Amino acid sequence: DKWSDELRKLCEIDKRTLQDLRNIIDYIFDVDDFWCNQILSAGNLRKKYDKIHAKMKGSPSKSEQFKKSATEGKMRSFIEKHMND
Repeated sequence: DKWSDELRKLCEIDKRTLQDLRNIIDYIFDVDDFWCNQILSAGNLRKKYDKIHAKMKGSPSKSEQFKKSATEGKMRSFIEKHMND
């Protein structure tokens, strides 16, 4: 499906590791309210990855807030599936 294809491109074309994806998805959905509301697709994550990564590396941790959403679930499922292969 389109979600998996975009996440596959992040790994194969953009040379991101599954751990990189796990870290940035954790940051988006657990820490940064702004990006949580902006990243509504895997394609959007791919386009904004560098910008989010820079912010993630440069910002202090906020108190963690866990947000469930269809987007988060699909992204986390992809990562879990492929990390366990």
